[in-house]
Amino acid sequence: MALRKLKRSTFRHLAKWLDDGGTHTDWHQLEKLYFETRALSPQKYDAMVRLLEVFAQHLSVAAEQIATQQDHSESPLVTRARQFIEEHQGEDIGLDDVARAVHASTFHFCKMFKKATGMTFTHYLSLVRVTKAKKQLANPNSASRRSPTRSGSIR
Repeated sequence: MALRKLKRSTFRHLAKWLDDGGTHTDWHQLEKLYFETRALSPQKYDAMVRLLEVFAQHLSVAAEQIATQQDHSESPLVTRARQFIEEHQGEDIGLDDVARAVHASTFHFCKMFKKATGMTFTHYLSLVRVTKAKKQLANPNSASRRSPTRSGSIR
C-alpha cells in the first residue's frame, strides 16, 4: 500500500538499493507487484491503521484470555491456586501465601504450577494484574475504576 502514486524512478532507486544490499529476486515480478500496489488517500490510510489497531487490541485480549484460561485437565491444586490468585491479586501476595492456601509445599506448588500453566507464579500474577488493568482502562465507567484499590506488589 502506498500513500501516493508510484513512480518508475522510485522503483529503480529501490531496486538498485536492494540489489546493492545483496537481495536476489525476480526483478520483473517485483516490478509488476510494485506497480500493482494500491495508493490510498491519507484518510483511508488512517482509517485502515485505526481498524488494525482495534483488531490488534481484540487479538491481544483474546490471546491473554487463552493464555490464562483454565485447562480442564489441570490438577485441582492449580485450579485452586488460580482462584486464590484471582481473588487476592490486588493484595500483597507471594508464592508462599499461594502454596499455603492450596496446602502444598512451595517447591511442589512451583513445579505443578509451571507444568500446568507454562509460566512461573510471578509471571502469571503479573499477567493477571496487567489483564485487569487493561480491562479497567478499556472501560472508564467500571465501578473498580471509580474506587481505586491498592495494586499490591509481588513478593
